[in-house]
Amino acid sequence: MPTKDDEQKLAGTRMSFGQHLDELRSRLFKALLVSLLGLVMVFIWHREVMNFVLEPFRSVMADLNQDPTLKTTGPAQAFFSYVKVSFVVGLVCTAPLWIYQIWAFIAAGMYSNERYVVHKYVPFCVVLFLIGITFGYTTLIPLGLRYLLTFGDPTVIQNWIGLKEYLGLFTVLTLVLGVTFQLPVIMIGMARSGVVGPDAFRRKRKWMILSIFIAGAILTPPDPVTQCLLAFPLIGLYEFGIYLSWLALGADRPPIAWAEAKPRLKKVAIVLAIVAIVWTPMSNAWNVQRAQDRLYQSDDENRLDMPRFAEQLLNKTVRAAYRASEVGREAIVVCDTAEKVYVLKARKIRRKAVIVDRMGTDPEGIRTTVSYNIAGQALFDIILLYEVGYADFVPQMLDDFERGDEAVCGALRPMLQKLSKKGEGLDDDRALEAWRKWSDAHASDKLVQREGN
Repeated sequence: MPTKDDEQKLAGTRMSFGQHLDELRSRLFKALLVSLLGLVMVFIWHREVMNFVLEPFRSVMADLNQDPTLKTTGPAQAFFSYVKVSFVVGLVCTAPLWIYQIWAFIAAGMYSNERYVVHKYVPFCVVLFLIGITFGYTTLIPLGLRYLLTFGDPTVIQNWIGLKEYLGLFTVLTLVLGVTFQLPVIMIGMARSGVVGPDAFRRKRKWMILSIFIAGAILTPPDPVTQCLLAFPLIGLYEFGIYLSWLALGADRPPIAWAEAKPRLKKVAIVLAIVAIVWTPMSNAWNVQRAQDRLYQSDDENRLDMPRFAEQLLNKTVRAAYRASEVGREAIVVCDTAEKVYVLKARKIRRKAVIVDRMGTDPEGIRTTVSYNIAGQALFDIILLYEVGYADFVPQMLDDFERGDEAVCGALRPMLQKLSKKGEGLDDDRALEAWRKWSDAHASDKLVQREGN
């Protein structure tokens, strides 16, 4: 309840509508001025700030052995990207100053008990904002990049990432995530004001989850991975907010209606049971598909014709080729011939122009014709490794033999038999057991492929 001192203070600060507009304009101008000052101050160290922003991207690309540079499609795009990053970072750094201007305008019309509530929850808002930014920077960005960049076959697809696209992803998964992490505070405020209670939040749960996924589709780049990366934390915050809004009611909080909760708990149990039932077949189907992707099929026109390239290098007939591991632009490929197994490395080198006609003639002199397009031509080095550790390629072969389909098992069995000198005449289960024992015993050994071996 307002006190006499509150009434006297409010009476002394009452203003007309025009005065309120002038006060709002003055506060907004100061907040904008502070934000622009932050932009200028941060832009002085724009290179250091950009390096900080790009650190998650560079770290992931270094782990994947891929090109860590970002591309621009316009002469001014790099400059405006520096300005955008400086403005966002400056906005975060000057947040206490411009938030104070907004708070000073609102607080003039509030009672002391209302100001106490705001003072109580403002630190909570700041903590959630910082948690959201930190979570996005340290976890979601590296996780999303690593998944998206390793989804394709590195011997087929080379990642070409623009600076604009990365900055859009960075902004969504840091600044926007920090703002959306205020959801529990908003729910507490609505519950304390009596607008919406915890029971209403529970009843609207399915609509809120749908809205979160729609918002994730709008705010994130057009792929389901980053959409889910944004949506799942918000769904967790919404559930956390329901509990906090119930606690915030204090003595007025309603008792838990276990009779109403039991049907919901049963639904949750049914959903978990369904997930447990379908998880194994779905996981097995996914593993079979991944194993099929690692086996080079001769009729697949959209992939690198590794068997043919290996035949040219080895001067032998290659019966099957299998991609046993992949890191960035490099992949280890196991090839089966009649005599023995060879292990190669397929390395995608930097795209560049390709000479089409090296020794042409022209009336003006010697001519060289070069073919080049905007993306460049993908070039590969196919290397017969002198030495390669068994641990670098055998474990994946064993896993895919265990869960692969008939085509995969048929291609891997002769390879594993030749490598281990075991398994001939045994059924699949006994052969796999023998190969795993051999693999464990030779985990630190290397396959030597020099001449004479």
